[in-house]
Amino acid sequence: MFEIKKEVTNLELSKYLKKTGFPQDDGIFYWLKGKLWIRIGNALWNVKGDGSWTFYKNSAIRAFTIREITEYFPYYIPKLNLYMLINLDNEIEYYYEGDESEDISILDENEANIRAKIAIKYFKKDRRDNGKYNSKLRKV
Repeated sequence: MFEIKKEVTNLELSKYLKKTGFPQDDGIFYWLKGKLWIRIGNALWNVKGDGSWTFYKNSAIRAFTIREITEYFPYYIPKLNLYMLINLDNEIEYYYEGDESEDISILDENEANIRAKIAIKYFKKDRRDNGKYNSKLRKV
């Protein structure tokens, strides 16, 4: 069964992405009061389809889709060694292994989360190297 929560960044990562400076406008999905909402115009509609809606509020936190978070990868990212695995319980997990110059490996059941963790890793590196995010935080 299709679960939209597995297609977007979870609430904790979404909060961290907002704090890090990832853009909050132009998103499709948003977290608000612990629930996932879809943006239609200036209103947010509850994803569960129970008919509840609210006007867009600044307190809403963007939940990035797999495609959206990938747009913010830096231009110099090495080959993306991202693998889809099926564990012994028949559940899908995603595994990222950095190349030989990186000391990183990430395992997560949500592809959007794993891509967000990769993006965060590179932006932290940029911050260490440059002291700020400068032009690296942009769509590519």
